[in-house]
Amino acid sequence: MTDSDIKILEKYFPLETIEIVVSCFRKSFFRLHIGNPRKVQLGTFIPNIRNTKLPHKIVMNGDLGKYTFFLVFMHELAHLLVWNNYKNAVKPHGSEWKEIFSGMLHAIVEKQILPPELNSFLQNNLSAAVSASHRHPKLLTILHKLDGKGARYVVADIAENAVFKNLSGRQFLKLEKQRTRFKCQCVETGRLYLVSGQMEIIPETGQG
Repeated sequence: MTDSDIKILEKYFPLETIEIVVSCFRKSFFRLHIGNPRKVQLGTFIPNIRNTKLPHKIVMNGDLGKYTFFLVFMHELAHLLVWNNYKNAVKPHGSEWKEIFSGMLHAIVEKQILPPELNSFLQNNLSAAVSASHRHPKLLTILHKLDGKGARYVVADIAENAVFKNLSGRQFLKLEKQRTRFKCQCVETGRLYLVSGQMEIIPETGQG
């Protein structure tokens, strides 16, 4: 890996993680593709099934904050390591993947190179972080802050009958809670939806 390659990595990864990332490139055979944002997937591992002489591919969304980018990258790298050991004979997020990803996070935590808030969360909630990956509510809040996105608001944070916008800009009225979700009404169409309390939102001015 050349100095220019490392300079490119520094645009996407936190500086304190570059040594780990470079080591990953040196130990594993893959290429990193940084693509356009996707709503459902933040990263993807694509094995090269037909030609083992060509590298596997890890595809990452280019709009991610650096700390989110790093954790999603490690998540996908764990898929690569599982593939190298088991091919498609195991479940994508089965015990084999969890063991590998957990080991990777544990090694990172021991180095104590991450910001204290993030390192502490991973150290004290390793099983939860692995199971929910980068989508754990508390972890999302920490990453949101570290990535420079300011405060993070979710449906559960606002009062009943408050109005909010989802990240696509559609306006909703928050209604009563039903078991683990909240009933919300689209202001424009009047349609009702059941949404997770952890869905990220944009509060209306004066709320939150």
